[in-house]
Amino acid sequence: MTDATVDQQAYAAAERLLGAPLVLPLGPGEPEVGNDFKRLATRHAFGDSWTRPGLDTRSRALISVTIAAVLARMNHYAVN
Repeated sequence: MTDATVDQQAYAAAERLLGAPLVLPLGPGEPEVGNDFKRLATRHAFGDSWTRPGLDTRSRALISVTIAAVLARMNHYAVN
């Protein structure tokens, strides 16, 4: 699979999950290399997790919410 194909799948997954195309413009003063970072972050956040075979979207979402809830709870205990 080519890098372009992996990127297309990641952006398609992001659009499916968010309900709109993912648009990440560079901010004022951001260097052009920021586009590479945003592409890599999108590939990791949406492509690596949400496009793998084996689980449906609902199950992945439930797992993601569970992980976020557990991590937030762990942060709460770490502060106290």
